[in-house]
Amino acid sequence: MVALCGNCHPAVSKLGHDLQYEIKRNPHNVRKNLFRGALEYDKRDLVFKVGGSWYENTPVILQFFDLPIISCSLVEGQAKVSLNLLDKSGKILLAVKENDVIFRVDDFWDFQYKHNLAIVHYGRRDIALRMDFRKPETVIEGKIFLGNQQIGLGPDETSLPRGGTLKGSRSSHCMVGIQIGDPGRSLFYRAP
Repeated sequence: MVALCGNCHPAVSKLGHDLQYEIKRNPHNVRKNLFRGALEYDKRDLVFKVGGSWYENTPVILQFFDLPIISCSLVEGQAKVSLNLLDKSGKILLAVKENDVIFRVDDFWDFQYKHNLAIVHYGRRDIALRMDFRKPETVIEGKIFLGNQQIGLGPDETSLPRGGTLKGSRSSHCMVGIQIGDPGRSLFYRAP
C-alpha cells in the first residue's frame, strides 16, 4: 500500500506494481527534501478567528514590516489562505500561497493534514501552526516568530511582543488587521 493524496492517486494507480513499489521505497518528498501540496477545503467567505480575535473581509490579518504573514482572498468564490512562517533569523520555513504549501522536510518535526485540518509541529507536542477549516470560521493558532520576537496565537488571545495582548477583538473590512514594524520597510526573506 502507498499513501497518496487524491490528486496523485489516479496517476499512480495506473502504473505497474514495480513502479508503485519504487515510489514507495523512494518517496518524492524525501528524495527532494521538500514538501509541496495543496490545502483542500470548501470555504466561501473570509471569516477567520486568529489568536482569539475575529477578522472578517480583512485581506491581511497579520503583517511584519512589508511581508504579509497571514492573508486571505476570495478566488472564484473560494477562500484562499496565504501564510509565511519564519524562523528567528527571518528565513521562511513554511510558505502557503493561495492554499499551496511548501516547506523543507527537515525544518519541522511533523506535518499533519486531514481534510479541513493542518497542523505543523516544531517538535513533539510543540505546535508551530494549526489551521482548522472545519467550522464556519477558519481558526488559526500557533507560535509565529517575527525576527527574534514571538507572537502567540492562542485560542483566546494573541500575545504580542513586549507583553501586549489582543483578546476578543473584531476587525471587519480593514486592509490590515495587525501591523508589526514599518510597512514601508522591506526585510530580506529567504524562501524554503
